[in-house]
Amino acid sequence: MTNSRLGVFCIEDAHIQNYRSRVSVAPVLDSLSRLSAIPVQYRPVESKTEFSSIAQLWAERHSDAKPVMYISCHGAPGSIFLGDRLVSIERLADTLRTVNDSSVIYFATCSTPQISDTRLYQFLDRSNARAIFGYRKKISWFQSAAFEIIALNEILSWIQDGDLAEGPTMLQEKLSDQMKGLYKSLGFRMAYR
Repeated sequence: MTNSRLGVFCIEDAHIQNYRSRVSVAPVLDSLSRLSAIPVQYRPVESKTEFSSIAQLWAERHSDAKPVMYISCHGAPGSIFLGDRLVSIERLADTLRTVNDSSVIYFATCSTPQISDTRLYQFLDRSNARAIFGYRKKISWFQSAAFEIIALNEILSWIQDGDLAEGPTMLQEKLSDQMKGLYKSLGFRMAYR
């Protein structure tokens, strides 16, 4: 389904683009925008403070039009790395507490949702987000990029179609069926309320 209204707000840790790898999600987001006419806003950040400010700005002003917060950085179970600083999902939830309740958080990180169901649902309650998505394993950049182009399009269609209460299981099944191998090898996980 082409999605002409709702979009993605991406915050990427600028430190992920080190001199050796020069890896960034910007080309992936550009492809998503061009292929599916999805509005994308991309913001690289240099520090934890800048990340918090931009994330809060999204929660307060942009989460209606761009309901997917796409976070690209290194991760660990229950945390994300911003440069060399570890930030817990609990701290992130406090930053996002004013988010629109149909917004979702997509962790394009290694291992962040590799935590207990209790912590995942506490994150959803504290942040007010409808759902979170991410990977339980250490991920391949190329595999996750391929997966995310399809997954982000499907997630936005799910939100736009208004299937928030009834459709999360169908969304999960659709993603699993469409990309069974990647779904499994990346350890894709979603939680929703």
